[in-house]
Amino acid sequence: MKKKSILLILLCLVCLTGCGEKKLTCTRTKDNEDFEISEKYLLEFDKEGKKIKKGNVSLEINVKNKKMQEKMDELENEMLEDEYSEIINLGADVKTEIKNNIINLNIAYDTADYTNEELDELYYVGVYSEGTYEMIKEDFEDDEFICE
Repeated sequence: MKKKSILLILLCLVCLTGCGEKKLTCTRTKDNEDFEISEKYLLEFDKEGKKIKKGNVSLEINVKNKKMQEKMDELENEMLEDEYSEIINLGADVKTEIKNNIINLNIAYDTADYTNEELDELYYVGVYSEGTYEMIKEDFEDDEFICE
């Protein structure tokens, strides 16, 4: 009886601390002659799934083109300056790493840190910052992502 009571208490604690959020993980890999790109989005919603609380975007870009491999640093700088400069300016945590012929990019953000206008800007530049769990899951699946 004592073991059952302890298990019940532990189960309640787990639900109280970890069951208040809904998480969505979506992944996709695209491949062509120059690149293989693996994308992973991890979004944390409120318990109703109506509002994004936090987000994390991970990209792994395997550069297969020999000419581009010779210019990996330039490619990384170009990505940061052209593709992600607005996200960086909005204060999202953006990190890159080059290892061999692979560029890893990670973007982490907490929607509580942004005004409504800034959330609109994040969404405009491709970072999911608004929308419901179901709406965003459907968007990802329409773009050939696999979501859990």
